[in-house]
Amino acid sequence: MYLYERTFGVTAACDFRDIIDNRIPQQRPPENVSDHAFTSRAVCCAERRAAHLQPASLLAMAASSPSSPWAAAVTVPGTPKIQRVCDPVVHAAQRRLRVVVESAEGEKVELTFQPYQGLKVTTVDCFPMGLPGELRDRISCCTSSPWLTELKTALKARDSGADFMDRSLHFTLRANDDWIEVAAWRVDVRVGSGHLFRYPAAP
Repeated sequence: MYLYERTFGVTAACDFRDIIDNRIPQQRPPENVSDHAFTSRAVCCAERRAAHLQPASLLAMAASSPSSPWAAAVTVPGTPKIQRVCDPVVHAAQRRLRVVVESAEGEKVELTFQPYQGLKVTTVDCFPMGLPGELRDRISCCTSSPWLTELKTALKARDSGADFMDRSLHFTLRANDDWIEVAAWRVDVRVGSGHLFRYPAAP
């Protein structure tokens, strides 16, 4: 249960799910306030409260939903946790996208996506929520997402016979205040001075 403070300073107890669904306990407005104004302000306040709270359980439910773009996301095997405070280095040339970040242990992590079909860099404040907690500090990927669908649709409109997007994966990682998303066939990973490995493995 959460204490929910209405715009008019009246406090009522209600379940978090009631706030999300705008099923706010009925309460009479003050005599000098119209029913419409009271309801509109209460709903607006509930939306702000819901956006502010966002408990982990709610995010987990969103990620597990079949409609979530992260429902099928997995961690790229063998990759470490990424240090959130590091600034990423991004370089693109000859259909290769090189991203350098730092692991939670302070090691250099070099990622080479090739061939890549798309790149997005989004501030954390504008990144859609719903990514499972265990993936937020990792390099993750999924085979299907709204972004991949958008790229495939654009490709078919330009060249109906092209199918290279069918092999594309949607990679995601966070570095400092940015989320980096890459559409590519594969990624080569090197951690520190260790061996280079590829995901998915070469056929």
